[in-house]
Amino acid sequence: MRKLIQRLQDGVVYGLRSSLGFIAGFAALAAGGQIVGSQWAFLGAILVTPFFSLGAIVVHEFGHAAGARLAGMRVNRIVVADFAWSPKTRKWSAARRPPDASDIGGWVEASEGPRGASRMGDTLFVLGGPLANILASVICVLPATYLPSPLAGIFGGFVLFSMTLALANLIPSRMNGAASDGLQLWRIWRPHRRRKPPKPSRSGWKRTPDF
Repeated sequence: MRKLIQRLQDGVVYGLRSSLGFIAGFAALAAGGQIVGSQWAFLGAILVTPFFSLGAIVVHEFGHAAGARLAGMRVNRIVVADFAWSPKTRKWSAARRPPDASDIGGWVEASEGPRGASRMGDTLFVLGGPLANILASVICVLPATYLPSPLAGIFGGFVLFSMTLALANLIPSRMNGAASDGLQLWRIWRPHRRRKPPKPSRSGWKRTPDF
C-alpha cells in the first residue's frame, strides 16, 4: 500500500512538473516568434531559453541569499551555473557542481549567524528564492503589457519562466537526491522536527539544506 501511495505521489509530482515545463516551453516559443518572426519561432525559442532560464536562476539564488541575510545568517557563496559569488571578497570564481547533480542550476551556501537557529529563519532562507521569482514576475508584467513587440514578448516570456521556477521549487519532491524548496518547508514545519547541529547549508534550484 505504501509503495502504491508513493507511486501515485510521484505521478502527481511528475505531472505538475511536466505541465510547468510545457508552460515554460510555450513562453519561449512565443517570445522567440516575436523576436525572429513566427516562421522561425522554434529557432527563436532555442536562442532565448538559456537567457530566460539563467535570469530566473540568478533571481532565485540571490533571493535565497536575501532570505538568509534577513534571517541573520552569513552568506558564504552564491553559485549560479559554474560560477560562484563571494559576498565577503566581492569576487566571482569557478564553482564545481556535485558529480551526482549536474543539472543543478545553482545554490546558496550559508551558515548560522549570532542569533542561532530558528524555524522562521530557516523558512526565510528557503522561501527567499521562490518569492524573489514571484516578485520579479510581478514587476515584469507591466513592461510585458505596455511595451511594443518584441520587448513585450521578452518580458512576458521571462514572467512565465520565473513563475515556473518558483512553482516547480515549491512542489514537495526530491530530484536526484536533493530536496525541493517545498519539501524543505515541510521538513521545517512538520511536527516533532529534529534539527541537526549547525553547519553550512545549501539552498537553491534543486539544492536545499537537509534538516
